[in-house]
Amino acid sequence: MDRHEHLEPEEEELPCSVESLLKCSWQHGSLLTVTAAPVTCGEPAMDFKMHLGLLAAGRRALVHNSLPIFKELQKTPAAERTLQDILMYSDAMKMVLSVEEPRIKEGATPSLSQSQVLDILRERALWSLTEILFLQPGCSVGSITEALVRWLQRNDAVLAFTGRSLSTCMARMSGQYGLGRMPEASAEYWRMLHRLVALGRLDEAVQLLGFHSAWHMSLEEDNQHIVTQTKCLTAAGLDLLQNMPRLLADIPAGCAGDSLDSEPEFIMRRQQWLTACNLALEDQSFWKSLTEASASTARGLRGMLEVLVGSHEALQGATEGWLELLVAELLHSYPTLHPASHLVPLMQRCQSETEGAGLGHGGGDPSALLPLIDGLIQAGVAGDVQDALVVFNQCGSPWLMAHIPPLLQTNSRKATALLAEVPEQGVTQLEAWILDYATSLMATKSTWTAAADMLACCPRQGKAALEALLHHLPVEEEGDEVLARAALHLCRQHRLHASATDICRRIAMHRWRQGQTAAALTWAGRAGDSERAEAFAAPLIQAIEHELCSTSLSSHHPQPGSLTEELEDLLPVLQCLDHTESPSAAAPSSSTHHAHQSFPSLHIHHTEPSNIACCLEYLNLRSALPPLRLRLPILHAAIPLLDAQPPVVQHAELHALLAALEGAEEEQECFGDDLMAINTWPAEQRRAKLMAVRLAFSRSLTCSFIIQASGTSGKAGFDDHML
Repeated sequence: MDRHEHLEPEEEELPCSVESLLKCSWQHGSLLTVTAAPVTCGEPAMDFKMHLGLLAAGRRALVHNSLPIFKELQKTPAAERTLQDILMYSDAMKMVLSVEEPRIKEGATPSLSQSQVLDILRERALWSLTEILFLQPGCSVGSITEALVRWLQRNDAVLAFTGRSLSTCMARMSGQYGLGRMPEASAEYWRMLHRLVALGRLDEAVQLLGFHSAWHMSLEEDNQHIVTQTKCLTAAGLDLLQNMPRLLADIPAGCAGDSLDSEPEFIMRRQQWLTACNLALEDQSFWKSLTEASASTARGLRGMLEVLVGSHEALQGATEGWLELLVAELLHSYPTLHPASHLVPLMQRCQSETEGAGLGHGGGDPSALLPLIDGLIQAGVAGDVQDALVVFNQCGSPWLMAHIPPLLQTNSRKATALLAEVPEQGVTQLEAWILDYATSLMATKSTWTAAADMLACCPRQGKAALEALLHHLPVEEEGDEVLARAALHLCRQHRLHASATDICRRIAMHRWRQGQTAAALTWAGRAGDSERAEAFAAPLIQAIEHELCSTSLSSHHPQPGSLTEELEDLLPVLQCLDHTESPSAAAPSSSTHHAHQSFPSLHIHHTEPSNIACCLEYLNLRSALPPLRLRLPILHAAIPLLDAQPPVVQHAELHALLAALEGAEEEQECFGDDLMAINTWPAEQRRAKLMAVRLAFSRSLTCSFIIQASGTSGKAGFDDHML
């Protein structure tokens, strides 16, 4: 889109047949809705919706939240970044990607906004997996297992292949299994317990095991079967879960599991623990007594022990999909597996055994995510950056493509390809993706400034692209000039003086075509376009000369010293402005005296007051002083402006007009008889007028300094930012 306008909801009707209309409307979230409705019937015959992929609310928040993090990283050259710098960058980005997570309502049909949040959470899952595979030095032995366990648990909202995440199921069961219930009689209860144990979520497994009815029944009655169940649940359940050895698991104090940092110690402790699990499985008297007490408890507890010892059939039955099976195999069968040589074959075996099972998902279609995870794991194990980039490119997310490369540049054997120039584009891969991402931001009113900041990170084509962006901004069409102020701020920030001049000149021409002479003079002055400023002011200068000359020739000659009477006689002629509201406090400012802010409603209406006011503005914009024959009349005409209520002349403009007054006492001798505007003014009257001007300036300057010192706006019409 060449015009970077915000797409507001609108509706138009297009004929699709003789008897019907095709209604197209933009809705929230950049959703295009097309409805075919017969003319004779108000009910739509069909409803078709298409999401165009433009930036919705969640995406816009992601853009603005991630921008300062990315800019901070760019301050350090890529060659000087340490692993700690990249890890801090990655952690900050994961927090940004998690901002919208609380909005997910699992178990319900996802709305449009929820689907967009799920897309962001899927990107977080891929980001976290990239960190595991590319930022861990060499993917050391044992580190990959616990890292994948934590990754799967953290992202189960988008990686759970049963339709609901384990966290949601646990919350539901906590409310379902209360006192007086017997959850052990339900097969769903034991399936959930086995799945939690298989995926290493031991704390939740202990909590679920605590829902067993034997625990609270043992407090109410002394029954041998109840006692047997509690003893078996403790010996073959709670104790084994609490003491399960974990390598580099980083388990908090008081939680289930025993974390060990040393691989030899872990192997020894794990062997002892597995021996205890196998002894419990082989104890026939143990299972006989438990079966007599509760057959369902015996079956469920035996199944849990088979998961703990790493039985392949038990793990396959307890998990959903190849990804969960892979994590369960790593945790319970191959906890010390070295990923460089065995991870990919194990993953391929899990894929072949599940045969695509468990692809359903309540929040979207995870089948599109599974191939990406597969490809990313293979690329990470091989250290192939290009293969990883192919995976990210398949996501269709310009944001991810622009922000993920710093993770791939660390500890990778093939990261130099990222800095290779793309022949058909003339830039490196990194810069090409940033340019693509910036392009996707240009079409939204709230993100085009972020696009400019991203372009500033592109050393080769960023400046040219930013100049093109600023050139195509519809700054002249924004009545409040907010867009123009933002564009000029970017021009100052990035030292784009030519673009700033172009923007000011375009606005000046647009205001001139609209008849807003004062605004046109303001913007022409800011652009430094003296030729256009002269052209804009030429008819006004001629009109003011005629009006001032006519006023001077027909003016009443009061008695010397009667300044009040003179001002009263001139006041009807010198009412120059229609006092309206002051412009926004964020109005544009520059080194030139922007009279457009002091005279906010100066539109040429071919009336005497407007001509005088516009001429006063031209006086502020010119680098040279006005002609001598007009200087004193114009300054005298400004007295009502200086004394107006509410004030319309700001502190800066007072100094500008005061500059025209300097030396007036000496220069009044230059007003000869050939100057018609002054010819009818006696010397005493000229001195009186000059004194009146000086008194008016003194009053206004004193008032403005008092307001400036007090820190308040004082009179209505003063802008604090101008004082």
